[in-house]
Amino acid sequence: MRKKTNLVLATLVLFLGMMGACGVRNDPRAVADKFCYLYLIELNQTGALSLASGLAKEKLLKEIDLLKGARTVSDELQLAKPFIDYEMSRRADQDDSHVMFNYLLTIEPKSGGKIEQEVLISTVLEDGQWKVNNFENYRGSAL
Repeated sequence: MRKKTNLVLATLVLFLGMMGACGVRNDPRAVADKFCYLYLIELNQTGALSLASGLAKEKLLKEIDLLKGARTVSDELQLAKPFIDYEMSRRADQDDSHVMFNYLLTIEPKSGGKIEQEVLISTVLEDGQWKVNNFENYRGSAL
């Protein structure tokens, strides 16, 4: 009985360890989606930095530096945060190691209205890992 319990516990610990280590699937779409979530929804440049390389990494580091000390989120600011959603609208495989994604970003301020923007995410396969190597936000129209 004790051997069976130890085996079950060891299996559970191994399974949980594997789940925790998984993070983001090593797939260009999964990396682009996670980057969008961290950067656009959570406004978490530091978290997005872990998925970035090249120009994307440079842009994030610059933003982080510019925002030092300015980013203390009060309850008031948190309540004023608009609803933000994104949806992948296009995928373009350039080759085996470069994939581009277009996302439609919808912002709904608390004051009303709706703003749509387009976000371009470029992913690249580097040393066996997919990374976001550039991103660009194109301003859209207010609806």
